[in-house]
Amino acid sequence: MLPAAPYSNLQLELLQLYAAGVPDAYLPELKTLIANYLLSKARDGADHEWGARGYDERTVRGWLDPAA
Repeated sequence: MLPAAPYSNLQLELLQLYAAGVPDAYLPELKTLIANYLLSKARDGADHEWGARGYDERTVRGWLDPAA
């Protein structure tokens, strides 16, 4: 059996939040906030790569219809 991995920094922060007695009613909103934050970070990274590679609308059209 493998030893348990240590908690990540995010897991430790969430554990501290739960220890503070956050009501269950807040959990869906917190989940949405975290999801939106991570989505924003992913979009920022994709936008950066898009620009760095010089992609544009023609690039996307070429991916969708390579015969064009």
